[in-house]
Amino acid sequence: MLRCARCSGGRLLGTYQRIAWRKTPQGCRLWARELRPAVRGLAAQGDPPSSAEEANEASPTLSTEELALIIPPRNFIQALRVASSQPQELRKAFDRLDIDESGTLCFAELRALIAEVKGRHATDEELDRAVGALLERYDRGKDGALSFKEFEEAVLSIASPVDRRAYALAAAIGIAFAGFSVTFPMGPTLIQTFGMSQLQFGTLTTAFAIAKLCGNIPSSILSEAYGRKPLLVGGLLSIATGIAGVAFASCYEQLMVLRLAVGLGVASTFTSAGMYVTDISHPLNSARTRAPMQMGMSAGLLCGPALGGYLLEHVGLYSMTLGVGAASLATATAVFATLPETHRGYRDKRPLRGVGDTLRSWSPILRGQQFRSILSFGWCYNAAFWGAMALLPLVYVDLSLSPSVVGGLSTFNAIVSLAVTPVVARSADHLGKMAVVLPGAVVYGAGLILVPQISSLLELLPVLAAMQVGACMCAQAQMHAMDLAPVKDRAKVPSLWNTFGDTGMLFSSFTSSVLAEAFGLGSAFYADGVLLLVASGGMFIMSRR
Repeated sequence: MLRCARCSGGRLLGTYQRIAWRKTPQGCRLWARELRPAVRGLAAQGDPPSSAEEANEASPTLSTEELALIIPPRNFIQALRVASSQPQELRKAFDRLDIDESGTLCFAELRALIAEVKGRHATDEELDRAVGALLERYDRGKDGALSFKEFEEAVLSIASPVDRRAYALAAAIGIAFAGFSVTFPMGPTLIQTFGMSQLQFGTLTTAFAIAKLCGNIPSSILSEAYGRKPLLVGGLLSIATGIAGVAFASCYEQLMVLRLAVGLGVASTFTSAGMYVTDISHPLNSARTRAPMQMGMSAGLLCGPALGGYLLEHVGLYSMTLGVGAASLATATAVFATLPETHRGYRDKRPLRGVGDTLRSWSPILRGQQFRSILSFGWCYNAAFWGAMALLPLVYVDLSLSPSVVGGLSTFNAIVSLAVTPVVARSADHLGKMAVVLPGAVVYGAGLILVPQISSLLELLPVLAAMQVGACMCAQAQMHAMDLAPVKDRAKVPSLWNTFGDTGMLFSSFTSSVLAEAFGLGSAFYADGVLLLVASGGMFIMSRR
């Protein structure tokens, strides 16, 4: 305990913080609290060049980008252990760091925090420089300590920037999704060209879903072993092969194999992209970091179907599929050349983990009741969402909508998604993810229940718009799951979430069709809507406990 009063050049080495505080006898706690203000005064008068004021003078004011090089934002926010930027969350972190309960964070307390941020390999000079830079930029009172208001300003400022790599990733995902969605108008042409029955055409969709489900876990294993970038590039190449190969297919069986390739490519691309976003984000900007990728997907969906219909009509199936495959190949090349790696993989020659090892590695994440609850909610949302996707074409048929109008509805949904995604992301990072997810689920579930009452296109448009807004809000559930996972396990969440959610997709696409056939289209929509509303109510009750 005597070391905590010792100033080595005015620096308190944080030994006080590393003592097992809660296990210390009550008398020792009171003695330490009385001693601590005197120690603070000793630190402020310390020998040069160690006082907080002199550290400030030695550290010129840095820009946000320069400060990020000294204090990594992701490590800084993770060290604070906050889930949102709400004042009560930041106050808890502040009180935890304010060991002497003085109402401010002194040089020693900040130094202990920065030591946790930078790791055990950081030198004393690096720690002093980081603390000095932090105080110089945010210590408005110039008293060598941070008040709560100054601490709050520092956290919000450090947490605000979104890593620029998120935008490069969004561009790649947008092009890949555009290439994938170009194939949406191909259905009737494929049926006529290859003489397929409706059942055979339906099995192509099932093959895609099964390949995507089965590809999630292997993609996660390979991404951990070899890095995110090889799986991103490999997934784009698989998509390019699956689409371009249609030009050379001559039978249904070959189409089935190509569809499997596209499904595996989508699983690889989106699993590695989700892990990439995890690597470059933290709980206070995870929604905004993922937002560019979601907007890229929406932009791809905005352009893809319309472009596919135009190309199919003017250049034909052969040229269209070759062109889209070539564009996907060019995107894979650009990603390989320009996108930096965020995870170097295994440096030693350890054997690859099997599927069983991966499933076992999920068990520490699944022990948390909150994580299990949000995962169950995600399954219900995926079931309701994909059930609606399977049923909406039947609504379009009942309303006698032309193919061009159906394509326009896809464009309309993409425009709504592009418009609301940035707003939803900012709100989720500021208010907390569940403050956005639960209202979104209510909106989407209510929209599903209203769909059977629609009798015209003008009635359909506002319901679809509301459902699209709800879907954007519900998408933050995955980011909430990532924030709940331990820091070392955050990268495992995308594959776990996708695998679990894809089972909901397979379940609902089948059961919704059965319900629609047996009891009518309205009953199937009601079932999906009620499922999501019940799941939302359960999550609300859990969050209030």
